[in-house]
Amino acid sequence: MLLVDVTPCYKYENGQRTNEIEGYRYVVVLPEMEFDKLGVKIEGNQLIEKPDEYADISFEGLNIFIYWRAGTYEVGATATGIKVKNNS
Repeated sequence: MLLVDVTPCYKYENGQRTNEIEGYRYVVVLPEMEFDKLGVKIEGNQLIEKPDEYADISFEGLNIFIYWRAGTYEVGATATGIKVKNNS
């Protein structure tokens, strides 16, 4: 998995987004899956910075799931930690 972006995840109350950050989404590309992207949410403080190009990473406690949204299936993911294997 190659990390390409890091974005904040905001808390929602009564269906409305607040300004409170509850975690971060680490966006990775999957070379073995035709470079499909997957966003993995980790609650809490930002654990690593967005790389200039990409970083070879691994997740701790990775949980991948499928859910239904807007008439189609989506893939979601959460984790408990992230580690850089080899900076590129």
